[in-house]
Amino acid sequence: MNRWHPSQWQPSDLGYLLLFGITLLVSNNPFFWDTIQLGAKHATWFYDQQFNTLLLPEEMDSGHPPLFGLYLATCWLAFGKSLLVSHLAMLPFLWGILVALQRLHQQWFPDRPAWPLVLWIFADPLIASQSVLISPDIILLCCLLWVLVGWYQDRPKLQALFIIIMGLVSMRGMMTAFALFLFQCIICVSNRQMNIRKFISMLLPYLPGGLLALAFLYWHYQQTGWWGFHSDSPWAPSFARVNGQGVVWNILILGWRMVDHGRIWWWVLAILSIITIKKDIWRNQAQAGMLLTLCFAIILLPNMLTRAHLLAHRYLLPIFIGMHFWGYAWWCSFAPRLQKKILLLIITGFLTGNLWIYPPSISQGWDATLAHIPWYNMRKDIIDFADQQHIPLSTIGTHFPMVGPIKYRTLEQREDGFESMDTDRIQYVLVSNINNTSDFDSVHDGEKEAWKLIYSDYHWPITVELYQLSSATQ
Repeated sequence: MNRWHPSQWQPSDLGYLLLFGITLLVSNNPFFWDTIQLGAKHATWFYDQQFNTLLLPEEMDSGHPPLFGLYLATCWLAFGKSLLVSHLAMLPFLWGILVALQRLHQQWFPDRPAWPLVLWIFADPLIASQSVLISPDIILLCCLLWVLVGWYQDRPKLQALFIIIMGLVSMRGMMTAFALFLFQCIICVSNRQMNIRKFISMLLPYLPGGLLALAFLYWHYQQTGWWGFHSDSPWAPSFARVNGQGVVWNILILGWRMVDHGRIWWWVLAILSIITIKKDIWRNQAQAGMLLTLCFAIILLPNMLTRAHLLAHRYLLPIFIGMHFWGYAWWCSFAPRLQKKILLLIITGFLTGNLWIYPPSISQGWDATLAHIPWYNMRKDIIDFADQQHIPLSTIGTHFPMVGPIKYRTLEQREDGFESMDTDRIQYVLVSNINNTSDFDSVHDGEKEAWKLIYSDYHWPITVELYQLSSATQ
């Protein structure tokens, strides 16, 4: 019988069609949040320069290797510069995540169906949100999983390929690769398999990617005089070192991130599992997931906790993946009837995590939750209103992520866009909780009475208000 007859499909097989359908569904959504910088701006530069240089201009160079921008620009060159092509460019990596999860599941739990793990991972609000964006973190996640597949299946060439890609996507990719190597070393030492020959065999797949990453960092330093960031960089405030009090504050924020968007139910599962887990086979798998989580934390967190603003949800993605593997192994230890109830609790917790909306005074990780979806149409509507009212976008002041030319959002040939609040031309103020500054007084100095509300829109959970300076009407 033909395996692909509908009656023979498995839930994981249907995942390919579902990911394809979702990608088409969001294919008109503009670049959003950090993907504007890491995706649209970088790719547009390489595309317009016809790949004549690998060095980004200083105003858009955040120190990362530019592979993601080069990849998007190459897709545009081959298939046309559009949002559809940009979204479809992510599909191979989304499918790659799906296949890798199936391979890992077969390796760890050969007698069980893989669909619960696939559902578990993609239901995470952060992963679900990044999956509908044109995001380098989807590539990072895909590579992370395939490095694990290569190791567990003893395929060093496969490992080497994805380590190279990971290291050339971002500096966080380099750090994640090092954490994976640390994980492998600890596993081998704990199993009493480590010797010189084994260490060299584990190191070899990491050498090409490591050397290429170091070569890029050296070349970038030679060309610019800095790596990572510099004092005049737009991102320098995020990398500012904090004192002891700042570290304590960051630890509290980290704790918040760990339970945010429904992940609190993961901790409920963890407590139940620690109390009840009995079978050594599940305990061993859970310990491997725990160790993977700790390795990511050891490598990634020191830099995050000692800097001012490096605790965005997506920066913690590798740690969350380790936690998911850890929790899933625990889940497998429960009786089948209880498994169904716990899985329903976890998935429901993740899905409703997209509804965790905080008051305007508390910053929201909008790119880490599907709650940002209404913004795309609202953004279009406010621009249409401004065009109809003949209001130049350059006279409208607002904040990230709305500041900047339209061409870096929708790939239209429009150089105009909303301005930052510190320009002298501002006659209007655009206020929205999408930029975590929904209170009027927090976005503009001066008397509120001097401003008149001329446009407002609300689609849960996002609000938009446009104010006009009263003197501008005179």
